[in-house]
Amino acid sequence: MKRKFPCPNCGAPVREGSRSCRGCGSDAQTGWRDDDEAASESIEIPEEELSPGDYRSFLEREGLARRTWTRRFLARLLLVALLVLGLLLLLR
Repeated sequence: MKRKFPCPNCGAPVREGSRSCRGCGSDAQTGWRDDDEAASESIEIPEEELSPGDYRSFLEREGLARRTWTRRFLARLLLVALLVLGLLLLLR
């Protein structure tokens, strides 16, 4: 039977070799701190809120922005579709 030790964060019993505490979620990687405390130390939270334009430019910089279909692209797509349809009708 595996030995247990008290969680340094919440005091709940933790089995030796366990990856995390069942009571609070702390683990050896976070230094046995709770998730909120560990997460707040590892990320930078901006002071002010981002405007929609700032958020869009952030997504584009990070390569996470979804591409929007422009009118020019849609017009070209429609033109190609009509040409293909026309060719199919001519070849019948």
